[in-house]
Amino acid sequence: MKIDRRLLVPLAMLSVVLSGGAVYAFNALSVTTTLSLREPLSINAATASGDLTLDSVTCTISTDSLGAACSGSVFAGDLGAIDVTVANSGHEALTVTLTVTVTSNDVTVTSPSAASVAAGGTSSFVFNVSVSASAATPDSVTVTMTFAR
Repeated sequence: MKIDRRLLVPLAMLSVVLSGGAVYAFNALSVTTTLSLREPLSINAATASGDLTLDSVTCTISTDSLGAACSGSVFAGDLGAIDVTVANSGHEALTVTLTVTVTSNDVTVTSPSAASVAAGGTSSFVFNVSVSASAATPDSVTVTMTFAR
């Protein structure tokens, strides 16, 4: 088999490039990271004050510290508060916005203003509770306090 000299040099260069390419091939690198996201806010304490304490209103924090339940029997005309301490386990300050819903017009709850909870710190939020002196009795009222970031 006879090879044309004009093709010999390009063929030789092609074989060098192909063999060199195999030696210097780049393998792509990658890193896969799996992150488990956790809630930075938690409830450290929830306590009653004022007439609510006299009426034996007590609060219990859930085992995961993401909620609390308060209960007790109060009288028409009672005044008091529920004080909730919120902790921030995160590394950045978080602004907490609060909302309140009440299932009866006989109970008024004043929601505190939005506030920042410092990184690694705590903030106390006081919900003032007022039971109307003309509240219909007996009755059961649910008050829901929501914390959002």
